[in-house]
Order: sequence, then C-alpha cells, then structure tokens
Amino acid sequence: MLSRVIEDAKQAIDEKARSIGANALVVGLAIVSLSFFTVAAFVWAEAEYGAIAASLGLGLLFAIAAAAFVLAARIRARRFDADARSSRPYLLSADARSPETNPEWWIAPVGIATGIEVLRRIGAHRLIPAFALSAVLVAALQSSGIRANKKSETPK
Repeated sequence: MLSRVIEDAKQAIDEKARSIGANALVVGLAIVSLSFFTVAAFVWAEAEYGAIAASLGLGLLFAIAAAAFVLAARIRARRFDADARSSRPYLLSADARSPETNPEWWIAPVGIATGIEVLRRIGAHRLIPAFALSAVLVAALQSSGIRANKKSETPK
C-alpha cells in the first residue's frame, strides 16, 4: 500500500518536472519575442517622437506591466493559500494531532504508515537503542526537576 503511494508521488513529481520544463521553454520564447517587439516599438517611437520620449514611454509601459504582474501574483497567492487551508486532510491538520481534541491522534493511519516506513528505513537495530536512550533521558530530566514548561513553578 505504501509503495503505491510512493510510486504515485514519484509519477506526480516527474509530470510536474516535465511541465516546468515546457513552461520554461515557453517563457524563454516569450522573452525573445517581447525583446523584438520592444526594439520595433522603440525604433518607431524614436522616429515619431524622439529618443527621450520613446525611452520614457517604453519605461512607463514596462513599469505598468510589472505592477500588473505583481498584483496578479499576490491575488493568486492569496487564493492558493485559502484553497490549501480549506482542502487539507483532517488527519494532517493541527486539530487531528492535538491531544486535547483527539486523544487517539497516534492511531491515525498516516502516523502508523509513517512509523512503519521509518522503522524499515532506519532499521530496528538502530531505532530500538535510540528509543531506549530517549526514555532514559526523559526519565532523568523528569527526576532532576528540569522541565520544559516552567509555568507551574512559582518564584520565591
């Protein structure tokens, strides 16, 4: 089951990489095309209005275009963030992981699958001693009075 998910992720990454490559080619060709159109517009405006007026006019045109693209990118980013927040799976959200709202958060299939994959990748011969060492450290910290949350202690 987990290998199917990994294969799907690899396929999605490959498709995205191909899409990015095609988009980069289109953007490169658009830049070359825009350069030729700009040169043609400058030559025409220079003949009609002079070099200074042509430069100012094209500079203003590109400043307006840049402002429009920045505005469009910000609107799209806000829309993308709102969509991402509203469509994320419940088991990956903070509510599902918090012990106050879901006391059985560690039983979630995502957590179990992740734990199994970590155990396979690292191996039990390395992971079990690490768990044992962390248990000893936690016990030592609790017995010595060192706590991460010092709100319960009152100053004297």
